[in-house]
Amino acid sequence: VDYNACLLDGPDLRGALLDQERMLDDSVKSMKRVIDSFNRVRETGLSHSEALLAFGRAISELGAGSSDSTDAGKPSSSVGALKAEREMASFFVQLSQDLEYIEEARRRWLANSQRLFVDELNSQRAKIKAFLSDTRREYYEETRRFYHNQERALAKAAPQERDMDVERIEYFGRTYEYVKALQFRQAMNKSRFFEIIASLQSVWKCFYQECNDNLGDREQQMHHMNKSVMLFNSSVESAEKELDENKQQLLSSQLLPASLRTSSGQHEGYLLLAQKKLGIPTSWQRCYCTLILESRHISLQPYSPANPAGSSAAAAPISGFVSSVTEDTSSGRKFTFEVATIEGRSLLLQAYSNSNFRAWVQALSGQRGSVSDEQLPGQADADRLIACLRSLESRGLQEEGLYRVEGQNREVEELLQSFVLGGSPCNLETVGERVLSTCIKRYLKRLPQPLLTFDFVEYLINSSDPANDSQSHRPLAELRDRLSTDKLPAVNRRLLAELLQHLRRVADQSTANRMPADNLAMVFAPTLCWPRQMNLQSVQLCAVEGKQLLLLLMQKAEELLPDLFQSEASPTDDAASPSSDVESRAPVLRQASGDDIIESANKSGSFGRGGSRLHQAGQLAFSLADGPRCCARTLYPCTADAEGDLSFSASELVYDVHRIDGVEGWCCGVIGGRRGIIPLNYVQML
Repeated sequence: VDYNACLLDGPDLRGALLDQERMLDDSVKSMKRVIDSFNRVRETGLSHSEALLAFGRAISELGAGSSDSTDAGKPSSSVGALKAEREMASFFVQLSQDLEYIEEARRRWLANSQRLFVDELNSQRAKIKAFLSDTRREYYEETRRFYHNQERALAKAAPQERDMDVERIEYFGRTYEYVKALQFRQAMNKSRFFEIIASLQSVWKCFYQECNDNLGDREQQMHHMNKSVMLFNSSVESAEKELDENKQQLLSSQLLPASLRTSSGQHEGYLLLAQKKLGIPTSWQRCYCTLILESRHISLQPYSPANPAGSSAAAAPISGFVSSVTEDTSSGRKFTFEVATIEGRSLLLQAYSNSNFRAWVQALSGQRGSVSDEQLPGQADADRLIACLRSLESRGLQEEGLYRVEGQNREVEELLQSFVLGGSPCNLETVGERVLSTCIKRYLKRLPQPLLTFDFVEYLINSSDPANDSQSHRPLAELRDRLSTDKLPAVNRRLLAELLQHLRRVADQSTANRMPADNLAMVFAPTLCWPRQMNLQSVQLCAVEGKQLLLLLMQKAEELLPDLFQSEASPTDDAASPSSDVESRAPVLRQASGDDIIESANKSGSFGRGGSRLHQAGQLAFSLADGPRCCARTLYPCTADAEGDLSFSASELVYDVHRIDGVEGWCCGVIGGRRGIIPLNYVQML
């Protein structure tokens, strides 16, 4: 079921709900058949046990008399015979005891199976039946009440549109919750049924210990299935959170009043159609209206969401091609308009709200202005978000549970709305680490479409391989093409590259922050990948496939985004300089000119490290350029080869960083309380 369709509440949604309800109903019947079958097994097992116990008692009695005789006064030949007889009698008794032990184990197995399987399955059936009985009845009663109230309000000469919209939003939320509850009840029913069956298998395994040699493959399969179920349950939890966020996003969006479906080139929704007698409206019938925007073909199907099973067959649809549309003032009702068709039919229609009325009139007139294009992340917003990333890197990489633990909601919203989206000045050094991390995730989640775009997410879902739990089955060349400038907007690519490099740095500090790459991928997968059509299957696929994709992106960013990453050589001009013997350099993110983050560059002109004109008589003599003081982090180790140069290792903080007037590629800063000169392409500004 498409969760976005809850907003429209059309026949497709209603039909899908009926199918989902029937599936739950069928699962109750199926569980009843399973229980009846097991009860026959139990009855047969008890009968079998009674027969074997009787057989054992008979054997035991057969050997009891022979064991009572003694050897006293018997000839030697008779003594040997009596001993053999007693041994045979002992065998009979032992066999009887073994049978009794086995049948006692069988009875325990049947009793445990009754408790762990039949009783649990009956409990599961009762929960589903109660859900179908109570929740479904309450929802359809609310549906009838909602549409009845809407029609009563519209029948008034001056309906309270605001009250109608509030009631409609509340009903949409109820529909959303019912769809989610229905689908999650079915999903968790599958998981619970598997757990019950697995518990039954465990009881069987205890009983059939003598068959352990044949259970090796089954245990391995069971281990694999348990991992699959854990992954399933995890994806269901992620999907539940994703759907709750989607609901909030839909409620806060501007699409709520218009109810437009732009992806299919159609305008769909409910309208009231006037039933006329002698040209005068006598009654109003609810219809589901579909308008093909390209051909202007309109179709009205009498339909009642409160009675979906009987609506479609109530009357034949009315259809035609729109020739004109005019507002109506003669009926005495608000939001009414008249549609004339090429076939000569005149239709008097009423919308449910003023905004819905304007959207229908605009669409019927052939105008497309009401359909807004999905916006991309803004360049200025992206710059401010990257500033949040840098501030977090400067002091929060060792924060335990980074990105997993949320910050205070009020502070997060203030930072997001005032700084990232609003552009107001902000001192990020005063903002808490958890607030920064939550703000970053929330900005990416609230984009009109995922950072990777819907097209990429659809490719991800369509190319998923259930038999392969990694992204290795996708060629890197194909992924690189999907992430190229032709397929992914420039701002999106830049933000993605910055985020990948940031996540690498967080993962590098995982011993302190407890957030290795696997945890980060699990947290960010739903933030970067969500489907256009929000149904349970696509959300679960995004949770699984998105995690594997993000791990691959973090590992192979240089191959997948080659124009944004570069592996740089040593910045020295003097090949004989001792500092040129630098170990292998890590790839550095290439920045666009004009960014606050310093671009890695080798343009030092005639200014070399040895014999620099900055060093005069052993003293530092240079002028600092005007501008803000910054903080930076060293990217690579460096050994000073002249007085005034600073020696440092990788990942050290540099304070009070200034550019140097007239000198390109060098800056001045303080490391460990000592001021000196640092090559710009050895540091990254924060």
